[in-house]
Amino acid sequence: MNYKTLAADIGWVEALIKIGEIRRAGLPTSVAAIQRGLEITKLDPNYYSVYLWIPAAYLSRKHLVSEESLKLISELMDVGIDHFPNDPELPFSAAMNYIGQSDLNDKPRRVREIRRSLEYLNIAAARPGAWEDMPALIGALAKRLRDLESETGVDESVFLEEMIFRLGRDRAPDLWESLPADAKVRLSMVEPVALVECVGYLSRSLCEAVQD
Repeated sequence: MNYKTLAADIGWVEALIKIGEIRRAGLPTSVAAIQRGLEITKLDPNYYSVYLWIPAAYLSRKHLVSEESLKLISELMDVGIDHFPNDPELPFSAAMNYIGQSDLNDKPRRVREIRRSLEYLNIAAARPGAWEDMPALIGALAKRLRDLESETGVDESVFLEEMIFRLGRDRAPDLWESLPADAKVRLSMVEPVALVECVGYLSRSLCEAVQD
């Protein structure tokens, strides 16, 4: 018997029970859930569900997310990204963890988080089976970064609405939940945009990649 795998299974069940109890009480999921995820993956790094589910359970609650918590989530995601080198979903999910968390925070933090998101998206884009519209998403975030650094561009809520429009509701459920009701109504009336147009902030090579 592999006792480390058994211990990881027990830790996973305990984490699910604890998070369930917290949610039933209407409380935000604590950072202890992320720490438990790290403990589980140290015992068994093949525990794929931990990398996606625990960050989602923590970030989906309506509470302010500190940079320290995001760094801890990234530490957990990095274990999975390294352990599953051909999987594009984990770095994509890690990138999405950094979007929509800091709209009430200062610009330097938002800049840091978009840079981190771009790092993960570039990892995802280089892996087999990556989402075909990844180059355009990278271009959109790169433009947002330039806008923030030059103090231009649209309001954060407008930016998040654009991200939902580009990604589609199913690929970004947490961002969807963070939108105000009027934005949800607007987006429900249109189809997610197909990212095949050559937008101005993409290089020629990226445009060709999107159009292929």
